[in-house]
Amino acid sequence: MKDRYIYYAFFIIFLFMASAIFQAFGGIIGETDDRVDFLELTDELHIKVARATAAMIPLSNFESPIPDRDGNYTLKKKYLHEKFPNFASSAPMCSDEPFYDQQVGATCSSFLVAPDILVTAGHCVRAEKKCREVLWVFDFNSQDLHSDRKIPQQKVYTCTLIDSHIGEYIDASILRLNRVVIDRSYLQVRTHGKLEDGAEVFTSGFPLGLPLKITTNAKVFRNFHDEFFTAPLDIYEINSGGPVVNANSGLVEGIAVKRPYGDFIKDERRQCMRSFKKEEGDNFPAITKITAPPTLKNFLN
Repeated sequence: MKDRYIYYAFFIIFLFMASAIFQAFGGIIGETDDRVDFLELTDELHIKVARATAAMIPLSNFESPIPDRDGNYTLKKKYLHEKFPNFASSAPMCSDEPFYDQQVGATCSSFLVAPDILVTAGHCVRAEKKCREVLWVFDFNSQDLHSDRKIPQQKVYTCTLIDSHIGEYIDASILRLNRVVIDRSYLQVRTHGKLEDGAEVFTSGFPLGLPLKITTNAKVFRNFHDEFFTAPLDIYEINSGGPVVNANSGLVEGIAVKRPYGDFIKDERRQCMRSFKKEEGDNFPAITKITAPPTLKNFLN
């Protein structure tokens, strides 16, 4: 009888420890991080997509809302780890988190689909008022963003809102830039037909406001709906609005819009916040199909 109680005691302790580990690390976490920094890109398609991806940066994130006498905007100094503690957690970011000490500044992602047309997520720009509060910046990446945080005005644009579609599954806005973009190619998008089940896709954007990252190694998971599909892309807040691209055809297949779970979870052992990766098919990020916004095709060349 005594041995049985000892067995039960150890079993309960085991369950408690297993539960604590699961809570701390969110089940499967940190096995892979498929975000690739711009400096590490070698694939020509990845580089093309990266160059066509623009960051939405609020005027309030710059030292001044107008360029200096040398024609540069200067970002306010803020690093990724300074996002913690915040209103959601009193714990700091874990010091071994990727890109821990990189500059941040973006608040949404977008991509060029015609010489002066950007597409982003609808929740990023719901109304024309937002266009008066932000700038759109190309080459917001770790190669071009130097330690002085200066951004040449040639890479900075303003916008007007053409159209916005926000529904249960459609989340897209179409913007016209204040001038034509002449120093890079725009992206080709799917205009008809259906994305293949199991197709390999990647995305480009500014996770957590960081300089540009390409996120790779994902295949289409659920693809039965006319307006969205899902794929296990490692995306975070502020990836919203970025292009999701077919790795084989090079066509934009969708707009990154929804991550159905939080970006971080508390590591109870170290008392800090780390990336939370949940490998369950029903919880993969949702992507608005690029064919879903009904007016987009009117603005494509």
